[in-house]
Amino acid sequence: MKVLLCTPYDLSEKNPGGISVWAKNIVDYHKEHPDEGITLDVFQTTRTHNVNENTKKINRLVYGIKDYMFFINGIVREVKEHNYDVAHVTTTASLGSIKDIVLCRKLKKRGVKVFLHYHFGRIPSLIAANNWEWKLVKRSIKLSYKTIVMDHRSYEALKSIQINNVVEVPNPYSPELEKQVIDLEGIVQRVPHRILYAGRVFRKKGVYELVKACAQIPNIELRLVGPCEEVDKNNLLDIANHGDWIHFVGPVPHERVMEELMAADIFVMPTYNEGFPNAVLECMISKTPIIVTPVGAIPEMLDFGHNPCGLEIRPYIVEDIVLAIQKLIDDNTQKKAMTALAYHRVRERYSLTTVGKMLFDVWKS
Repeated sequence: MKVLLCTPYDLSEKNPGGISVWAKNIVDYHKEHPDEGITLDVFQTTRTHNVNENTKKINRLVYGIKDYMFFINGIVREVKEHNYDVAHVTTTASLGSIKDIVLCRKLKKRGVKVFLHYHFGRIPSLIAANNWEWKLVKRSIKLSYKTIVMDHRSYEALKSIQINNVVEVPNPYSPELEKQVIDLEGIVQRVPHRILYAGRVFRKKGVYELVKACAQIPNIELRLVGPCEEVDKNNLLDIANHGDWIHFVGPVPHERVMEELMAADIFVMPTYNEGFPNAVLECMISKTPIIVTPVGAIPEMLDFGHNPCGLEIRPYIVEDIVLAIQKLIDDNTQKKAMTALAYHRVRERYSLTTVGKMLFDVWKS
């Protein structure tokens, strides 16, 4: 079986995106398991422009059209020249669903099975909204051979409306991550009252609420690790009243991110929406206490319904963040208990060996 993995795969950045990290893990798994009977190649769909909430709508549209036309033509050309059996297409929907629909139609004519892999956790809310985005997503799903989602709520939501070509496959952590943790143990020490956020620093990740919350708590340090546009940095500094307790670390290599995690007292991510965040996997394997919103796959990652591996807060609510930090910051017993549960859960359910085999079995089906 020949599989073309159509995905962002830009690992040159100091802080590569979550989908690029996922793709690297899958490629690494294939290298370690050549007996799987699968040939795997990558077609990069990394965007040529950094598009975010500060990008003008007209620019988003122009950049999107250029990128998606290039991706569609390139993928179809690769499939035609090298006779792939499967095209595995990662997607975050929105206007990108138009690209997914066109690809499904073109590749289906060539007898190629398209696996659409949704790397976000908004499907239940899209179904409820029944808006233009959901109509595009629904059409994409119906044209695909299989649809892959990362969280159980998305799987159940699709099954409840009689969409049956759907499977659930979580994201893995890599063996390299576990090795990094082992190498850093005993070298990096936890810094009391140090709060950490790691990821792209912008409004939808809840960092504005996080800074507002930390401004109300004395004797703490907040470190923001990841890319941050100047407009957001200035806004957040104003919220913090330019206090010396807030630090913008910026984008750093992944090894440095792990050092930051293992030096943090608490990791906080008040994100508004999410898929299957690598940052949470990294906290779990590094035994870093977690405060996070229950969006996307996070509730099942941290087992919020049974034996919580972290503290749950509501999106947008500053007071929730304040109370959670105050509750956890000096409670070493609770931190130790939660991180032990998280460490056991991540190794049991989300190792690359477990998840890689699961994905390869989906292809083979």
